Amino acid sequence: ARLTEMQRLCEGRLRLAAGAGIAPSQVADLAARAGVRDIHASCNRPVEVAPTLRTLGFATPGPQQVSLARVRALRAALDALPG
Repeated sequence: ARLTEMQRLCEGRLRLAAGAGIAPSQVADLAARAGVRDIHASCNRPVEVAPTLRTLGFATPGPQQVSLARVRALRAALDALPG
């Protein structure tokens, strides 16, 4: 509801980008309900790291890496939007 109102207030002068965990499966609904067609996403996935690397300080807890599959899925969802 908040994005819809912000989009309405922009009156076409600005483009809003939705973010914070937007999944490809949510893109069509987000565009239809809020009129938002721009998405900001990291498309990260967790990376397995040997426990000894964390213990020795060579790796941070919960390292992440960009997932090419997630990027492609999000791009495909955006490309499938009408108009």
